[in-house]
Amino acid sequence: MIIRCLFDLQIKLLVWLVQTVMLHNNMFMGGRLHSRDRFSNWRLDIDNMSYKELLELGDKIGYVNTGFERR
Repeated sequence: MIIRCLFDLQIKLLVWLVQTVMLHNNMFMGGRLHSRDRFSNWRLDIDNMSYKELLELGDKIGYVNTGFERR
């Protein structure tokens, strides 16, 4: 029982530490706590595009290498 409590405490401490480091890194890099996504209007909603729109997008973008090998 004591070991389980210590393990839970370690997990909570680790989560707190990770959240604190991420918050400090965000603030250090010039971010704000609840900043708006500056690039939200650049994102494409491909889930709601028609097949024709997807083909046109593919023609505009061209070949994109994902880094994975085809098998």
